[in-house]
Amino acid sequence: MTSSQSGVGSHQGGTVSRYRQHHLAGAQIAPEGAALLRECSSALEGLRSVPNREEFVGFAGSRAHDVLEAVDEHLQGYSRMLRLIGAPANRRDIMLEDLHFLTEKLGHVPRAEDVREACQNLQCASFQRYEEEFGSWDGALTAANILESTKAELRDEVLRERLKADLQKMFRSTGEVPNTATIKRAARAEETSSFKVYTRLFGDVNTAVRAALGDEILEEVQEGKKRLMELGFRAAQEFLGKTPSKTKLDAVSHLSDGRIPSSSQIRRVFGSLGALVQHCGFAPSKPGGKKKVEEPFGEGDAERLAAILERYLGAEDGHSRS
Repeated sequence: MTSSQSGVGSHQGGTVSRYRQHHLAGAQIAPEGAALLRECSSALEGLRSVPNREEFVGFAGSRAHDVLEAVDEHLQGYSRMLRLIGAPANRRDIMLEDLHFLTEKLGHVPRAEDVREACQNLQCASFQRYEEEFGSWDGALTAANILESTKAELRDEVLRERLKADLQKMFRSTGEVPNTATIKRAARAEETSSFKVYTRLFGDVNTAVRAALGDEILEEVQEGKKRLMELGFRAAQEFLGKTPSKTKLDAVSHLSDGRIPSSSQIRRVFGSLGALVQHCGFAPSKPGGKKKVEEPFGEGDAERLAAILERYLGAEDGHSRS
């Protein structure tokens, strides 16, 4: 990018050319930064006023965005580049751009000591200059719209932490990982914010739950769920005396009042009923020929199934304690 390419070569004797060598002599600049300084200095040569960052994009051509990214990386910002080539960068709009750049870099609202350090590094005007130009430091932050935007971000961050605490409370009270239905039910009971707030702050429920509980807890819960399903499936197999088919399993699940997992629940966790059959080491159920009408379970079957399931769960509980 040259001055002729940028369309500004006709402005001779401009502001930049008068200051061009002011800071370069003593600056310690890496080769990549020195090349950028030469390119930017050439592009700005002859201009009668120093452009702000947005104006630079407007006149500097197709490479402007790439050049600015490189300037941020190798020269620590557009304003510092201007000062390194000796261009005056104390114009009001450039000063406001510097505040945004500094806020983004720091991750918080700049304080007086932050500005003084940045000024020493040629990244912005002096703290005194900001107070003179905007009446006060808060006046500068207000003019840059940093206070309001930062307050909104802080409000969202506080609310995000509160929602995470709500999800943790739901998990502790039920032992179940919260889902969309859980959150909506809690919102109706005014125990948490609306579902829309969750999606605005986290994007989706899974992201919110993962942020609240962490990967380790979620993996433990998933493994525990798999183990309980396996025990219930083994109890169903013993009760029936054979590997349950989808139809038989759903009937047994109904007989157990849902304590034995249904085929749809197993699919959600294992991917398919066959995967659980294989995991348990059972022979696959034989495909039926002509569909028969299923006979209802007999008297006492519910109690017998409950006893078998309690034996499996009790053995598991004793094993886990030992």
